Amino acid sequence: MLWSELLAELRHEINDTSVTPRFPDALLWLYTRDAIIDISRYSTLARRIDGVVLTVDPLDSKKYALPADFVSEITVECPAEAYLEPRQAQIGRKFRSSILVPTFYRIDGAFIYLNAPAGAQEVKISYYGLHPYPASVADTTFVLTIPQRDMELVRLYVVGRVMSWMRQQQSKLDRFKVAGGARDDNPLFPETNNNERTYEAALYERFPTGAVLLFRPKSR
Repeated sequence: MLWSELLAELRHEINDTSVTPRFPDALLWLYTRDAIIDISRYSTLARRIDGVVLTVDPLDSKKYALPADFVSEITVECPAEAYLEPRQAQIGRKFRSSILVPTFYRIDGAFIYLNAPAGAQEVKISYYGLHPYPASVADTTFVLTIPQRDMELVRLYVVGRVMSWMRQQQSKLDRFKVAGGARDDNPLFPETNNNERTYEAALYERFPTGAVLLFRPKSR
């Protein structure tokens, strides 16, 4: 779906299709960007990206920068098709580094660290990443990567933000009430809360369900 098509759908959704719309395109773009980022935080909805070669830090041969759109890792390889294991940090425990080849990795912030230098071998990562979004409201031909079946989440998120904005504007008028500015009768409270619950319910419907196997990792 193109950004221009989604923008038209959003305007129909909030009933703002007049020649002089109440909500500018820039505001709807901002809410859409936030929706895409929020949706991408969940691995079942994020975009899978395979085999990205990482760049080593010039000052630390075991440190590599993660991609800017990184959410969570799937696999880390060094060399190709040799999969490294994640190292779980434990307080008070020192880990020995292999002097031959890397076998473990750990992620800290925007970087990934190996337990040994990779040398001339490439370090590849497959990961879940953020869906891209248009760089600006004018990028009308931008193709959104969120599947059509999940576009409902974007619309629900944006509508919820629009309702929240309207509620805030309405609450400003409560200051001039004779009763002293009480906000308990704001007519947009129920609608806004309902939109938020609908969005959360739609998210949970897309999460896989089943048994969770718990185990104790072996000490190394």
